Amino acid sequence: MALKLGLYYCYLLGVSKVWVETNSQLVCHWFNGMGKISWSLQQVWDDIVDLADLIDSKVSHVNREANSVANSLAKL
Repeated sequence: MALKLGLYYCYLLGVSKVWVETNSQLVCHWFNGMGKISWSLQQVWDDIVDLADLIDSKVSHVNREANSVANSLAKL
């Protein structure tokens, strides 16, 4: 998952605060404690939570159209 990798790089680089904007409402809800995680993603999600505990992190939802840079990168 991109969120796991992004948080991992932030940790390696010594970033102490990060605000992640995602176009996935599901990921945003999971990160903010809403919704149930699929059993098939639970291990990856546990890793994300562990990384997020090491960094002051926040996740919010943005529409795909509002995040043109990320949308362009996703198309590469």
